[in-house]
Amino acid sequence: MQGFIKDYRQELDSAIWQMPPLYHRIWQYLKYMVNHQEQQIPMRDGSFMTIKRGQHLTSVRAIARAVGWYENTKWDEPNPKSVKNVLDWLVNQQMIQIDNGENGKKYTLVTILSWDKYQQTENSDNNKSSVWGNTKETGESHTGEGIQNQKGVSSNTRETQGKQSADINKNVKNDKNYKDDDKEDAHNAHRFYQENFGVLNPFMSQSISAWCEDLDDEIVIAAMKLTLSNNTRSFKYTEAILKDWVSLNLKSIHAIRSHEKQKAEKKKSNVVHPKSNHWRRKDVRRDKMPKWYEEEEQNGQAPPTPKSNETAQPEKSFTDLLEERKKRKEQGVMT
Repeated sequence: MQGFIKDYRQELDSAIWQMPPLYHRIWQYLKYMVNHQEQQIPMRDGSFMTIKRGQHLTSVRAIARAVGWYENTKWDEPNPKSVKNVLDWLVNQQMIQIDNGENGKKYTLVTILSWDKYQQTENSDNNKSSVWGNTKETGESHTGEGIQNQKGVSSNTRETQGKQSADINKNVKNDKNYKDDDKEDAHNAHRFYQENFGVLNPFMSQSISAWCEDLDDEIVIAAMKLTLSNNTRSFKYTEAILKDWVSLNLKSIHAIRSHEKQKAEKKKSNVVHPKSNHWRRKDVRRDKMPKWYEEEEQNGQAPPTPKSNETAQPEKSFTDLLEERKKRKEQGVMT
């Protein structure tokens, strides 16, 4: 691939530089891939679609494959939902525009807004004023490359055209699969947080984006739902859940649902019911009765019962009771 684009050091102070690395990687990829000249792409229905300068016909899954990387000799790439989140962010930042097609034609046409900032025509290169206060020396340093670039534009656009033609043949199927995956999760993780947890500040947005890149929007949302079911709105609680899933190597929503179902069943089986032997009533305190009371019960002589209010007698003193007991003993009542 030939040609060049202008890049600016001001991006070091921009919002995208403060986002996770995947954001800038996708942004750079789109700048490299958009057309330098207007071209026409053949469509499946026999018509032609005009791709203008600064536009790229692609799909979410194609971008995910293109921005992949090797890590420890193993190829890795972001999931399409993470790429979709980055594209949505770029749209919200008014950096790109996305057209998904009309009249049954499904595609992803990315347009970089203010494309002349990054790849100017030959006439605009002669303009002394440049974007973002770029110096005259910076423009002149690219003059030689610019002349060579104009020669290589045709081959570059032909290569881009071939790649876009291949992408568009798969685009309808890929977009359908992607939208089918999104039926269960109508909102992304950022919107779910705003709707259920509260205001989404930049720091929290970065944390959610990082988790979505490592796992998946659907998994992060599942962790937030579990957090809410435990009567808390703390994202630290959500992160603890996610870390637990990662430590158990649970990387799919199906594996996570199976794991949580087993946990719930195990917890339910360990619940102790009041009628089980694990629950014992506390011993009722019983005062020790006098020895003579027990002896009277053993001899079949019940202790005196209180009389009704009509015939109630004044209560006897303890001394009277002892004297009465002594008399009964002398008469042979007690053995």
